[in-house]
Amino acid sequence: MMTTDIWMRRGSIPVLCIWILMVSCAPEPRGTTYDYSCRKVTERSGATSWIFEGKHRPPLELDGGSGFVVSVNRALQAAGLPGVVGAVPERSSITGFRGDRGRYQWKRYAKGPLTVARSLCTDVRYQHYDCIWKVTVEEVP
Repeated sequence: MMTTDIWMRRGSIPVLCIWILMVSCAPEPRGTTYDYSCRKVTERSGATSWIFEGKHRPPLELDGGSGFVVSVNRALQAAGLPGVVGAVPERSSITGFRGDRGRYQWKRYAKGPLTVARSLCTDVRYQHYDCIWKVTVEEVP
């Protein structure tokens, strides 16, 4: 009873009631639908890049195994590119250069060296997830 008196004195009952209604009546959010498009650009170096744009970019699983390869191949398929065969480590773990964080490179890719760039995205539940924002294929001379 005392809590009710405090709420009534502060005039927060309408706010509390609205919050209770929103929480109890709101539909449970469904999984994120990854709606994105690819824009093909030519870099100054002559490499071709596909930049993923949209509200929810393709997710990147960082398990280091099959989930990683499947998520990369899904993004490559959306860009119209052939898939990769195996997982690779993050470039910064090889080069020691902080600028290579979030970059994964396949040197023996079918169309030339492939680099996948990772970013941090937000889904419909406002939770962060790792996503692919750019794929680059370098031309081989």
